Amino acid sequence: MSILVLKIREGCEEPYVEFHVDGEDLGARIMAAFGSEGFDDGLPWFGGDYGIEDTVLGGKALKDGARKTILLACGCGQSACSSVQADITVTANTITLSNFSTWRHGHEIFAAVDAVSFDRRQFESAIAQLRREVAEWRPPPPKTMEQARVLLTLPPTRHAQRPQGDN
Repeated sequence: MSILVLKIREGCEEPYVEFHVDGEDLGARIMAAFGSEGFDDGLPWFGGDYGIEDTVLGGKALKDGARKTILLACGCGQSACSSVQADITVTANTITLSNFSTWRHGHEIFAAVDAVSFDRRQFESAIAQLRREVAEWRPPPPKTMEQARVLLTLPPTRHAQRPQGDN
């Protein structure tokens, strides 16, 4: 059984998920297998055309298994722009990711990457930890611009005087 570690990296001031399997970045391994067809190697947590529940980290896929489920998505947060899907096979004790594929030039292509199997409790524990980290995650504070300094001294303005007695 492989060990899954889910890590957060910042991308566009949003959390992106990296999948590390036995100490190796699975996204980088898949990206290398696709070669020139390329794609992004992480999963933006806040997708524009998907929710995290639509990915391999979602409860439905982990309960029943699924085919062609989002594993990685384009850094823009749109899976339709570019994504990698995986099949998820679930048993009482294991979760297996296999058949890593993407679409390019109207054709589905598969990465020459072997299936990876995990102890189900360890996989679900990694997801629970990731959810806690995302809940605590905060983007860095915005950079503030230094207060502009006045280089010229302007002459004092003359205030119009109101006539006395008018209220």
